[in-house]
Amino acid sequence: MKELRLTHNGKPYRVRALSAGTNLWLHVNGETYVIDLAPARSKSGSGKTAETSNQLLAPMPGKIRKVSAKAGDHVEAGQVIVIMEAMKMEYSLTASRRGRVKSVMAKENDQVELNQLLAELEDESRGVSK
Repeated sequence: MKELRLTHNGKPYRVRALSAGTNLWLHVNGETYVIDLAPARSKSGSGKTAETSNQLLAPMPGKIRKVSAKAGDHVEAGQVIVIMEAMKMEYSLTASRRGRVKSVMAKENDQVELNQLLAELEDESRGVSK
């Protein structure tokens, strides 16, 4: 992890950065940002991402601090499913859309790797995952 301190328009900024897979994680004055550095997918590619496959993946290696949902739970878009710790910071991993939790593979205190499957969502109305 790299740390940088800078001043812009008289305001000090403390920036921590970590590259994990194709993501650049930036922690700036208490706020966390993720920048996807992967090239745009071509139309001929599958284009299937974690969001479209209903999978919640670990964005970086870390430790699971809390699991807030269980299989069968209804979740809204943006609802926290898992809280993990990485780089001495906590990250809330949320549902990308409304649905039902199909399965949760993570439990508190698990050590997880980059892109490890933590949970899966399914469409509530049909009860099947996409």
